[in-house]
Amino acid sequence: MVELHKYSDHHKFIDERIEKVYPNQWRPFGGGFGALITVGNQGVLVTHDDLFFTIGTGILSHLSFSKELVTTVASRSIATTLGSMTLSEGSEDTWVVAWGLKLLLQWLDPSSHENALMIEQLLEFAPMYGEAKIAELQPKFGGREWGIEDPWWFLLMDKY
Repeated sequence: MVELHKYSDHHKFIDERIEKVYPNQWRPFGGGFGALITVGNQGVLVTHDDLFFTIGTGILSHLSFSKELVTTVASRSIATTLGSMTLSEGSEDTWVVAWGLKLLLQWLDPSSHENALMIEQLLEFAPMYGEAKIAELQPKFGGREWGIEDPWWFLLMDKY
């Protein structure tokens, strides 16, 4: 059985990475177990508790359900090297697409330069991936960009 450790340094380590990549573009929430990052019109949610580091971004909302939408999201998710896209029911019989990645916190070593670079690259990747998927999926399926209107982060937190 893997022994789980509680690293007090992890929260500081992750917050420092966020500040380095997105200075003054984020705010902590939930007593410091997460961060809300704004990159243009893209919101990135980061959570980190005693077990997991999670990063996610909304892609599209207000989509109409179709077999083609399900097939497309599934095939793009399978082709994604990091994380996965999810299709789930939103409000008022509409559907939403989001992307997220979850890692065990114990996999991250706050003293590792390589781990620092990996977290920074994931933070940079999330909004770029979101924008690329909006550009790919919206012309075909419509919908609206998930955006950063409240409560974007609460809806995203429910997905990951």
